Amino acid sequence: MKGKFCILLYLILMQNVLHAQVNPLTTSKKAEELYREAKKNCNNQQFAQALQKLTRALYADPGFTDAWILRGDVYAALIPRTGSDSLTKLALADYYKAVSLDSLYYPPVYYTMATMEKQAGDYSRALQHFRIYLQHSRVKDLNEVEKEVRNCIFALNALSHPVEFNPEPLGNNVNTADNEYVNAITADGHQLLLTRARYFWETPRGSDDAEKLMLAEANGSDWLRAKEIIIPGTEDASKGAACISADGRLLFFSMIFDNYSYGTSRSYDIYCSEKRAEGWSLSQNLGDKCNSVAWDTQPSISTDGKTLYFVSNRQGGKGGSDIWISNRMPDGSWGNAINLGDSVNTGGNEMAPFIHPDNQTLYFSSDGHPGMGGMDIFMVKKNGKGGWHQPVNIGYPINTYRNELNMVVDAAGEYAYISSDKEGEKTKNDIYRFRLPGIAHPLSVGYCKGKVFDSKTHKPLQADFQLLDIQTGMEIFNAFSDSLTGSFFICLPSGKNYALNVSKTGYLFYSDSFWLHDSANVVHPVQKNVALQKIEIGSNTILYNIFFATDSFALQSGSETELNKLVTFLALNPQLHVEIGGHTDNAGEETYNLQLSQQRAQSVIRYLLQKGIAAQRLRATGYGESRPIADNSMEAGRARNRRTEITITGIK
Repeated sequence: MKGKFCILLYLILMQNVLHAQVNPLTTSKKAEELYREAKKNCNNQQFAQALQKLTRALYADPGFTDAWILRGDVYAALIPRTGSDSLTKLALADYYKAVSLDSLYYPPVYYTMATMEKQAGDYSRALQHFRIYLQHSRVKDLNEVEKEVRNCIFALNALSHPVEFNPEPLGNNVNTADNEYVNAITADGHQLLLTRARYFWETPRGSDDAEKLMLAEANGSDWLRAKEIIIPGTEDASKGAACISADGRLLFFSMIFDNYSYGTSRSYDIYCSEKRAEGWSLSQNLGDKCNSVAWDTQPSISTDGKTLYFVSNRQGGKGGSDIWISNRMPDGSWGNAINLGDSVNTGGNEMAPFIHPDNQTLYFSSDGHPGMGGMDIFMVKKNGKGGWHQPVNIGYPINTYRNELNMVVDAAGEYAYISSDKEGEKTKNDIYRFRLPGIAHPLSVGYCKGKVFDSKTHKPLQADFQLLDIQTGMEIFNAFSDSLTGSFFICLPSGKNYALNVSKTGYLFYSDSFWLHDSANVVHPVQKNVALQKIEIGSNTILYNIFFATDSFALQSGSETELNKLVTFLALNPQLHVEIGGHTDNAGEETYNLQLSQQRAQSVIRYLLQKGIAAQRLRATGYGESRPIADNSMEAGRARNRRTEITITGIK
């Protein structure tokens, strides 16, 4: 059944007050007496006794409209306790009988009927009855009813235009008799992060063990048994809704933990744990700029590690629960939470955000956008202006009248994993895998991996590496290589030119650029091994991301990022004196190339002087075509020979 019970119960109780007549319309004294007794039973939530008396009243007077409506209310009130589809059918049957006796006796019953029909997937009848309600009743919340009409129209259209959907349950090693909610899948597709949860009434009294973080390892086309993630100091806390950074080092998760909560009562906060050689570290609360006194949960971290998406029902939102973001500050702390805005958030509930590795496509669940009913899954993409396009419902039968709570998509954008209470091999929320339809595809993603190490000792280094889109100059990724292995693994939108900058205190920074082609997959990624040179006289590095037009010494606009990196390096190391060396290929006359290379080196010097670097620390030298590092007979070689270098000439 849908997650509708609170709404239904509210409607039912209101109906008990509104339509129950002081003098019910019946000619049978016995039926009237039984009806009044049943009303008292309902007020005391004695629904079994009320059903017996209403059934007897209807036997005494089959035309007793009030009794048909009230018995329908009683059946509906029992649905939250049992989740039974048969009770929905019994309730609707009684309502249908009531309106067949007198179609306009009590128009609000049409709203209750339509709500139940929509939540049972009978959109055609629901649309009809919502419209009758609008026509014949004094509607207090017109916007809400009109929204339901739009939902029914959307659903009927979706039913007639289904998307491809062949879900496969992940099997008994992942799915159990408990509820499983998918959280994340690693970029290589080999690990699945999930939450295993029990309802509170299934958990021992006083226990916080209702939710556990689990990790399942791939075994070919199957999965090994999911194992609990052990985070020291949180063994007795309820944990769930997690994500993991692209490099696998940081685990973000939500947890109820009284000693560290920013809430005035027990509520979820978001925490972080770091993977170390000995296991996961003690958890750290992300702080009161990200967390609040309200419910903060369901984190999803961007591949660059700089933006955390999460869900909160804090004040200042658009509806019940909204999607928010917090940006990582230069000191490693998390900044003030920012609401994602009206394009994504509604007056309803938005939940379970998942930001794809393309860092442009967000998947989330919502009951506020037009959908099939309850929580549907939507996709939305960034608009390039700091905002978001309008969300797209990913379609039927992925979305149904049941709850579709959350979905993650693999880095290739080929397969998705969904949590749903679809009828399958288990009875509760399970995880399914399916091929993603075209309407829901993210941007194409490529892969880059490598290691950072000392150029002489080959010792692995933890270094800051930065990737920029050369065309736009925008920073796409900024993170650290692994402290133990020096390795990094990055997912990026493919089909673009990227600038790579790697830096570490005590070393010359490294510069390179590359084209991330569509074929750079998990198995065959772009390989970038970075050898950093310690700062010493004679050490040098090539500045591949300083650009000049052909036969020109004017700096092109795409050079600023690299030049500013050089400015920062020199400012942080005021003891260094350097040579800026200009180099060309062998096209053209040797004298001309020597002059051009000198002018290009001087252009870089002028930029550094304008940024406050002292002139006595700088020297420009043009080498022309005299020092090639690649074969000039090939264009790729000539491109590498056209370069700018920095060399340490003195340390004072």
